[in-house]
Amino acid sequence: MTSRLNKIFGKKNDSSFKDFLKEFNRSISIIIDKDLLINNILSKIEYITKAENVHLFLLNPDANKYEFYTSSKYNPDVASIKLSSISDIIRWLLVNEKPLFLSKYLLSSEKEEKELFNNLHVKVLFPLNVLGKLNGVLLVCGNIKTEEEIKENIDLISITIDQAAMAFENALLYEQQKDRLKKMYRADQLSVLGQLAAGAAHEIRNPLTIIRSTIQFLKDEVQNKEMVSELIEEVDRINAIIQGLLNFAKPAELNVETISLETIITQSISLTRTTAKNKIDIKFINNCKNSDIHADASQLKQVFLNLLLNSIDAVSDKDNGFIDIILDIHGQNEKGVNFLVVKIKDNGCGISAENIEKLFIPFFTTKTNGTGLGLSICYGIINRHGGEIEIYSKENLGTTINIKLPQ
Repeated sequence: MTSRLNKIFGKKNDSSFKDFLKEFNRSISIIIDKDLLINNILSKIEYITKAENVHLFLLNPDANKYEFYTSSKYNPDVASIKLSSISDIIRWLLVNEKPLFLSKYLLSSEKEEKELFNNLHVKVLFPLNVLGKLNGVLLVCGNIKTEEEIKENIDLISITIDQAAMAFENALLYEQQKDRLKKMYRADQLSVLGQLAAGAAHEIRNPLTIIRSTIQFLKDEVQNKEMVSELIEEVDRINAIIQGLLNFAKPAELNVETISLETIITQSISLTRTTAKNKIDIKFINNCKNSDIHADASQLKQVFLNLLLNSIDAVSDKDNGFIDIILDIHGQNEKGVNFLVVKIKDNGCGISAENIEKLFIPFFTTKTNGTGLGLSICYGIINRHGGEIEIYSKENLGTTINIKLPQ
């Protein structure tokens, strides 16, 4: 045991490894942020295995896919490796629950995947198993010496890997719980605001109607016709806001039918091209063979029109402005329901971190003439369809909107 520890830590007793495990366990137990945890664990695994690089594929349960992370500089070759939940390698790791040395890997399928592993000098894949679930896969890269070191110290390294697996599970559960609480808070907030909005709208609309009628009745007696027209325009604008409030507070019933999501997106793009003119490059990429869903066509079109117009407004000042709309299969949720995802990505002005959490709050807007109801209404429509909408953005870099809808 002492000699094995010496090979890893260069010390004369096993206290070095005990101290390492103690420090490692303490550090990962106090880290909640997933990205910080990943960086911490990958650096420690790289150190203990004496690897050239350590890569990680961590399960995203929402998409049912393994997302890529690395301890080294970003490598597009590694990022191009796709590990699906039905991969032969994933199945092997899930069933055997032990490290897989590529030199021993004899499965004949997925030849390209194996060749890519070999080209990247991946020596061993460690499963991150927790309660019969494969949360991720660690790829340890190096030379022949690295593989020999790992084989000789496999038990010690496995202890560290097991701790890492549990830490990732806790981080995942925390992230899911935080996401649920955020959605619950948003739903409660919108519900209360909706009730207040409905009451206020009715109280304002009645006197507003009287004001407009009075202005029209007196317009022939007023010399400044332009002023009268401006007053009527302002009243109509207020009335439009009130109608938006009512739509938000008491949305129309869903007229659900089988529709093509591809068709809805294509129609929405066509309707907004006039606004975009030829200055903005709008691309639609459809990765779905079947985009049929059960939904209300007119309400979904309202959502996509609103979001596309927002993106057009965000990139309007760019010389190389672009908007990419990508339709893809998202996978199944825990109940076995298939989801499609629509990603709307632009390189516009972006949204500040301060404002990103306020976007779905009614009346919040960064536009001079905006009402602040568009995104709130979009959120309600997607939510009533059993879907989700999330917005990710960085100021001056662009915005990405993900919309998930059940098939």
